[in-house]
Formats: sequence, C-alpha cells, structure tokens
Amino acid sequence: MSEFTIALAGNPNTGKTTIFNTLTGSSQHTGNWPGKTVARKEGVWRHGGDLFHIVDLPGAYSLSAFSAEEVIARDFIVENQPDAVVVVVDATNLERNLYLALQILEMTPHVVLALNMMDAARSQGLKIDLEQLSRRLRIPVVPMTARVGKGMAQLQTILVSVAEQGRAKKQSETPDSFPPFHYSQPIETVLNHLVKAIRQHETLSAHYPPRWLALKLLQEDETCFQKIADIPGTDDLLQQARKEAAHLRSFYHEDLDTTIAEERYTWLNRLVRDVVKGRPQNLTFSDRVDAVVTHPVAGLVIFFVIMWVVFKLSTDVAAPLVTWIDTFVNGNFAHWVIELLALVHLQHSWFASLLVDGILAGVGGVLVFVPVLMFLYMGMAIMEDSGYMARAAFVMDRYMRKLGLQGKSFVPLVLGFGC
Repeated sequence: MSEFTIALAGNPNTGKTTIFNTLTGSSQHTGNWPGKTVARKEGVWRHGGDLFHIVDLPGAYSLSAFSAEEVIARDFIVENQPDAVVVVVDATNLERNLYLALQILEMTPHVVLALNMMDAARSQGLKIDLEQLSRRLRIPVVPMTARVGKGMAQLQTILVSVAEQGRAKKQSETPDSFPPFHYSQPIETVLNHLVKAIRQHETLSAHYPPRWLALKLLQEDETCFQKIADIPGTDDLLQQARKEAAHLRSFYHEDLDTTIAEERYTWLNRLVRDVVKGRPQNLTFSDRVDAVVTHPVAGLVIFFVIMWVVFKLSTDVAAPLVTWIDTFVNGNFAHWVIELLALVHLQHSWFASLLVDGILAGVGGVLVFVPVLMFLYMGMAIMEDSGYMARAAFVMDRYMRKLGLQGKSFVPLVLGFGC
C-alpha cells in the first residue's frame, strides 16, 4: 500500500470544499494551522489499496503572501511538496481563477485543473475548448459540476495517475519541466541566472523549486529572504538577487510585482480568448451589478457612499436611542432608586452614591453603545449577505496593497465607526 499527499487549492467559492467532502466523506478532521487562526481541514481517501491524504488549503486569490491564507497555501505546496495539487476553478470566470493556477504551476508541474461549475458556464453560453486549455497549460483538465457529483470519477482516475507520476518524478530527482508561461526576455534572462545559482546550492535546490525561488527573490519577498538568509552560504545569492531586482525596476520603471502580475494577466487574457469559444448571451443581473460596483471610478464612489450610510446609521439614526437610554438610566431609573433608598433613609449615604453614581452610571455608559453597535453590525450584515463586502474588498484592494494590507482590511475601518 502506498500513501500520497494531495493538496486542494482554489479561489473562495469555487466548490473546493464540495470536492473535498466528496473525496473524504466522513474520514476528515478539522484543526488550526500551526501558529494561525485559519482552520485546517484534512481527510483520507482510499483508492485501490492506496491511501491518499487530502489537505484542503485555505481559499486564496493568489499566493502573494499578503494574507494568512495565502501564506499557508504557498508554504504547504513549497515545503511539503505534495504528490499532486488539484486547482479548483470557476468555469464562468476563468481568467481570474487561472491566475492562482499559473502561480502554482511555477511551484510544481504535478497539477490537475478541476474546471468546476460547467453547468453554470453552459447556461451563460460559454463553450470552453478543454483540449486546447489542457495543451496550453500542459496539465490535465477535468470538467466538473461538483455539487451533483458530475466529473468526480474522472477526477479520481486522473488524480491517481498524476500523484503516481509526481512521486516517481521526485524519487528519480529528474528536474521538473518549465511552466507553460514565460515572462518577457529581461526577466527570463535574470531568472535563468538566479536558477543556475540556486541549483549550485544543494540545500536550496533540494527544498525549494528553483524557478519559483528565483522569482520570489526577484520580487524581494521578505519572508523568503529571511528563510534563505538563515541558510549558510547564501549571502552572495541574496546580494545578486537584490542587485538584479534593482536593475529590472529601473528598466521597467515600476515595481516588479506590478510588471510580473501584468505579464501573467496578459498571457491569461490571451489564453482565455483562445479557449473560450462563446461569450455570455445575456448578462445576468449579478453581472450588471458587478460591472458597476467594481468599476475603478464608479465602484469607489459607491463604496464611499455606502460607508457614509453606515456611518450615519451608527451615529444619527442611533442618536435618539442613545439619548433615550442615557436619560432613562441616569434620569428616571436613578430617581426611582433614590426614592426606594429614601424609604430606608439611605438616600444620602455612601451606598446610594455607589449604586447611583457608580453602578448605574457605569452600566448606563455601556448601554448607550448598544444602539450604535446594533446599527453598525446591521449595516455590516446587510453588506455581507448582499455580497457587497467581497466586491468592496476588491475595489479597495489596490489602495490597501500600497499600505501593505489586503482589500478586506477596510472592515476594521468600518468597525471604527462604532467609536
């Protein structure tokens, strides 16, 4: 009996967890990733006498290490080197979903693309050339509708084959093939120089995919720099990487992360245009809303308008209730307590001061925040349930990234309205 490790990766809401549950059934357990508050889900799938350990990685839109989810997914694939990685993508939004797949292909060639939600793609008039997509990405592509179990048998068969090939490849120590995508010539030239330097360092080449590590060093990824700096004999490599990165920044006149992302999306856009033969016949209501609320200009205006509404809810709308609670607790109710104490001649005692000026005033000071928080969280719930929260995170992402944060970091700003 052989044991294999399989990683499930994908954007949020692509059906990844549905596939995980179908594969593992009740043979799964949940915990936390070491040192993180992000849930870790693992399960076991048995097939033909072999044991497959399935790890459901946190949903992430990329592996740029801006969030805990991205760091966990990236580190698991790089450091644990699973025998195969299943990348689950939404067939109705290929370009956005394939960005993650492209990053994973720079880490390992042992990838299966699970093209989920094919029923939704067909209903929108999309026709995807699966053969060309598989040929261009150089990996197996499995069309699926996971919620009804369609395509699961084919995924299992291909997954076994890819995992066995991945295991044989690692045991033979044969260098992995290059990913299907190549950057512009200046970047590729520098990458090749760094890859050669990394391959000469036995420890680095044994623990990290050389091309991926070279790319991360070029991007001056601080997490990678710190890990590599702890390995003896890597000072010259790190110095070379910083020098090459500075040269490329001056050549492209922009941040290298931006250049790399633009080149990836340009290639993906061309790929999707070639493999998607049809286009949606009629835009759905959700598509029309997305086009407006995620627009670079209109989306920002809508965001600030909604934030203003939430602010007014938690201040002006809540104000009458705040005033009523304050008047009731410190006025009428306090007066009634004093009258009750007067019956036992304690209205001027220290006990009356403790009760009225201490306990009642303290409780009242807390209760006045209840309406504020009630309206604030009501606004947050409406944004979450309507789906606007994710769209707002998308709109704010480009601005938050400049501060070293991710798009969803705007949520604490909204919560600050409660103060």
